[in-house]
Amino acid sequence: MDLKMKQDLAKLSKAVYNNRNFEVNGTSGEDAMRKLVYEALGLEPGTVGNELYYAFERNKTAVFEVINVTVDALTPTIVRDEFNELANFNTIRLNQNMVFTNPNTKLFKVSQIANGTQDLRRQNLVGSTYTVATDYYGVAVYTEFEQFLTGMVNWTDFITRVSDSFASYIGQRIYQAFSEAYDKARSHLNATGTFDIDTLINLAAHVKASAGVSEVTVYGSLAALGKVASEVPLLSDAMADEVNRLGYLTTFRGIRFMALPDVYVPGTNEFLVDDNSLTIVPSGAKIVDVVFEGDTFTREEQAQEHQSLQLSFVMLRKLGVQVNQAAVYGVYQLDA
Repeated sequence: MDLKMKQDLAKLSKAVYNNRNFEVNGTSGEDAMRKLVYEALGLEPGTVGNELYYAFERNKTAVFEVINVTVDALTPTIVRDEFNELANFNTIRLNQNMVFTNPNTKLFKVSQIANGTQDLRRQNLVGSTYTVATDYYGVAVYTEFEQFLTGMVNWTDFITRVSDSFASYIGQRIYQAFSEAYDKARSHLNATGTFDIDTLINLAAHVKASAGVSEVTVYGSLAALGKVASEVPLLSDAMADEVNRLGYLTTFRGIRFMALPDVYVPGTNEFLVDDNSLTIVPSGAKIVDVVFEGDTFTREEQAQEHQSLQLSFVMLRKLGVQVNQAAVYGVYQLDA
């Protein structure tokens, strides 16, 4: 597949994901995507039966390439839409080593010296550097052989579910990264107890001063931000309407509030984001780095005896998630 075909396929996959009613020259986006899969198989759309199976056996790598390109296009887009304010997203070549730099933003210490001396401690202009370790993560799926032969596999839904699954996992990793990396020793940047607006304002002031910024944003689950809204005075009808519409206030006394996406702990129906925790971050500061290394790789899983009437696929993606170790942020842990 040449570069232009990959770019067109990536654009189509994003359009179909964002709008199921998307059309291309009078053809639905889903039909256009299905046509591309059949073209990779060398068949007319709608072909079923043994002809479909034999074509898949001959051209499976071409089908896998369609899957890889679409998953690569969708996954970063989905997770970026949800976590763009908190995380940087980078795509690098396989085995490329990306070095991140922490700029040194601290003010220089000015010291008094005696006349005629140069007894000053030198201070470094350059900050620290770090890299983000990446590992392979995979999704294994299968379809019944008869479903495949009768054309019941919805390739658009399949690719979308794979992309959503990877994006959900990365979202979990992002939240876990900044919640687990927090240094509780920085007592001036954390608080505990029953919510109190003055405590939050004081904590925000410390984050501003420590980071050298003028604005901060408070992140939390919808439930956590709802607790804040229930404890602060609603000074206008507009504020009450905002709480009624969103479940929380977006701004109060110069502090922005933003809800984190609701994400389940893998394999459970428990929410990952703590409903009793607020994270205070300098506005615009992206404290987490997400690295996608190389391309998605899809292969057919080796058939076992019990899978003789199933087609199984494994999709692998190499990625890494890490908090910027120089990041400044505060945590307010509320009483349950």
